This record gives sequence, structure tokens and C-alpha cells, in this order.
Amino acid sequence: MQECTFEIARLYYDAGLKIEQEMDLPPDHIATELEFLAYLVHNESKAAENGDIEKMEFAVSLQAKVINEHLGLFVNELAASMAEHSHLPFYRAVASVLQSLFRGLEAKAAQPDLGKENLSACPA
Repeated sequence: MQECTFEIARLYYDAGLKIEQEMDLPPDHIATELEFLAYLVHNESKAAENGDIEKMEFAVSLQAKVINEHLGLFVNELAASMAEHSHLPFYRAVASVLQSLFRGLEAKAAQPDLGKENLSACPA
């Protein structure tokens, strides 16, 4: 495994996940990393609902690491290349969704305290 593979696998471990030997995709595959990011966003949401600031901040910090140190390093370039070179509308649409998603996620990662003001609005 390469260093970036070990790094992302460590983030999975830090989040309490276990990598199974039978996984079809490597830990640093874009699909695996996107699924992990969805898992972290879900954990952030659940922690906010429960008023658990510590868990929410931890999920946000892991999201920022995934975005800034892994997915953010190549997703925008990949999406732009897909949009430019794909002849199929499906892949151009996937590229557009990835670009939009990462604009929002990168903005959020740049402001990790963004979710805290919403915590007070959660029901007790």
C-alpha cells in the first residue's frame, strides 16, 4: 500500500471503522472515500441532533482531513476532465454533481465551526 492509502485507512480506523480484507476496492478509491465522507456527514448530523458537540466536532474534523488531504487533491480535476471529455450525458452530470458537492464541502472544511451555531437550534 502507498502512503496515501495508509493515511485514509487510518482515518477510517479513527472513525471506528474496520477495513475488511475482502473489500473489492482499495481504501483510497474515490467511491470508498466518498462513502466515508457520507458516513462522517451522517455522524455529524446525528451528533448535532443529540447535542453531542464533541462527536460533532470530531466528525467535522475528519471531514476536513478527507477533503483537504485526500479527495480535495484530485476530485475537482477529475470532475473537470469528466465534463470535458465525456460524450455521455450521465458522466457529464456526475461531473457537475461532484463539482457542486465539493464547492460546498470545501467551503465547509474551510470553516469547521460552521455547524456549531446550528446546534443550539436542535431540539433538546
